[in-house]
Amino acid sequence: MLLSTSGAVLESDYPYTGKQSTCHGSSATKVFQLAYPGSQQIERGKGAFKAALRQGPLSVSFRVSGNAFFFYGSGIMPASMCASGSVNHAMLAVGYGVEQGVEYALIQNQWGQGWGEQGLIRVELTNDQTGPCGLYTQNTYSLV
Repeated sequence: MLLSTSGAVLESDYPYTGKQSTCHGSSATKVFQLAYPGSQQIERGKGAFKAALRQGPLSVSFRVSGNAFFFYGSGIMPASMCASGSVNHAMLAVGYGVEQGVEYALIQNQWGQGWGEQGLIRVELTNDQTGPCGLYTQNTYSLV
């Protein structure tokens, strides 16, 4: 599901093209309409991140750099693989979980289903205020 300020559409109705183009969202069938379009920024930290994510998907900023991200294929990406620097990429956090004692965020990238785990990446969660790859620094959710 893809979110915008006017509603949400199914990815099958608005597929990723991988090229710069004009938005044609008005022609896609909306799954639901936002009653009060807008967004709310959340506080930094793992607790605030998880609490907001329980309410629905989050628009997140992420620091993308190096092979660990670009060539991610599967598994939980360790926080130690994050590069230093400013966030430079936006994605959609859709969930979180635990596997073999490692807590992770499940994040949808817009690079299509051929990247990562069918378009998703699992990133190890950390207890600091900025999070892995700056994950906790600039997050918002849509007001519905």
